[in-house]
Amino acid sequence: LFNFRPIREMSSRVILGARVQVDGPQGDKGTVGYVGPIQGAKLKEYIGIKFDEKRPRGHDGTVKGKRYFQCPVGFGSYLHPRRVLAQKSFVEALEIKYLGKEDPDQKRIDQLAKARKSSPQTSPETQPQASNVDFKLVGEAKIAKILENIESLSQISLDSLRIATAGDENFLKRLKTLENLSLENNLLNSWIELGKILKFSGSRSLKELNISQNQLPALDTKEFTQIFGDTLSSLEVLVMNRVPNVWGIIKALTADKRLENLKELHLCHNKLTTIPHGALLPTNLPKLKLINLEMNSLSNLADLKPLQSFRLSQLMIGGNFVAKLRDSKDDEIHSSSWDRKLPICQSLKEFHLQDNNLGVEGTVQLVDFFRSFESLDHLRLIRNPEFYKVFKSEGDARMFLIATLPRLSMLNLSQVRTSERNPAERFYLRWCIQASKAENISPSKYRFFDEYKKKHGHILLEKKKGLQKLSKRLMKLVFECGTMHKEKKVPPSITISKLKLLSRRLFGLSRSNPITLHFKSIKDGCTQHLDDDSLPLRHYPIGTGDSLLVNMS
Repeated sequence: LFNFRPIREMSSRVILGARVQVDGPQGDKGTVGYVGPIQGAKLKEYIGIKFDEKRPRGHDGTVKGKRYFQCPVGFGSYLHPRRVLAQKSFVEALEIKYLGKEDPDQKRIDQLAKARKSSPQTSPETQPQASNVDFKLVGEAKIAKILENIESLSQISLDSLRIATAGDENFLKRLKTLENLSLENNLLNSWIELGKILKFSGSRSLKELNISQNQLPALDTKEFTQIFGDTLSSLEVLVMNRVPNVWGIIKALTADKRLENLKELHLCHNKLTTIPHGALLPTNLPKLKLINLEMNSLSNLADLKPLQSFRLSQLMIGGNFVAKLRDSKDDEIHSSSWDRKLPICQSLKEFHLQDNNLGVEGTVQLVDFFRSFESLDHLRLIRNPEFYKVFKSEGDARMFLIATLPRLSMLNLSQVRTSERNPAERFYLRWCIQASKAENISPSKYRFFDEYKKKHGHILLEKKKGLQKLSKRLMKLVFECGTMHKEKKVPPSITISKLKLLSRRLFGLSRSNPITLHFKSIKDGCTQHLDDDSLPLRHYPIGTGDSLLVNMS
């Protein structure tokens, strides 16, 4: 608890108990715990702050044995008033961003940025160099004039503007058509103030709300009714990344079908380890289709069992620590039982699992798990080392997944093309033969083996007689560099780095200038950046007749 004194305003508009930010719009945030002198210090007035995050030289509010405010060890600090940027109201921030009103703290922020640029710690080589290219913003005045018409704004973004209160209620009533509101990375710590913003703005048609990175307190169901009423009844997208007490808040927000129209829920960077019982109920969220739990601390898909009753189409849990597919007590379950004991809903069409540790329970078991989702056609599995270490390259892993999950149309954000399917099926046949020898079982035990053998068996027999001619496996590509065009046949196994060397030779390009490669599909005209020099060309959905665009940086 803070040692609160009677609230008094300072010249910098910082008051005791207020939320503040330090050193610019991306600085550390905290709550003012003390305003006044410190015994033995030079200044007449200091500001004591309890920060949201632990600081390297932080303390607990004590200086030389005397306590001025209370906070956990490492979270407290005393600062010069000039370093503290006071909170703003929603109306003030709106006037600054959309109506051209001057920000009283902007000069201090600019001076700080200038001082940092001229700091001796920043070498001249790392400082951004001024461009000699003259440019003019076209249509800026027209856009500014449109934004001045506050009454007609349907989308408002006031991120990182230190908003903590609502402001003038009469001004808020002018916002009659608000549908999309973003208040990310502000100083909101009161549901009452957020409720005022939404109530007085007449936002009964609000579709999207982003309140990420705000230190909002716990909320119960009674408070919700008093604060919000029916202002969130039409909400379709809710974003609450880096928000404390998030499950308790979600439970209060969604109770009694208050958010029955919600379709998307984003809860990233909240250090979540599981979904508590009763936090998410399908009866309260009948229209929910997407849940984003990326960058949390999930370790087991069984922890997502509360999602089993939802009819989700998209689930995103990338950037966690997921290694297990089920509880240890269910380890005896055979892979064929996935359809009966799925830890999450079967209706998924898009599943993001990148940057985890899946594959510990076995490659075949993981694929069987994915196959149990009858509608799954988008999968993101990149950077799961336990799965990928089984294969020689990411290209081989891609072919394995395409062959074993034939319904996929998008894999790792890359479209699965028809031309990839036959090579993938043949790769899978060879993989099954090698794996069966290692496990001393028949290759027919692997799913799809007999089907693909019937389709491609003659090719496997030809390979036994002798190596296939290289010319039959080459892809004919059109290399384009500016106005120059050249055709060249290349093997699918060529790496992107070697492809760049080939491009330099074809067009006589200097090695001193870096180049980038993109391929353009001959069928649909779509382009994709070949961004990883170590990957083979077959990793990308490129085929004979496509164009390779060579660009000099």
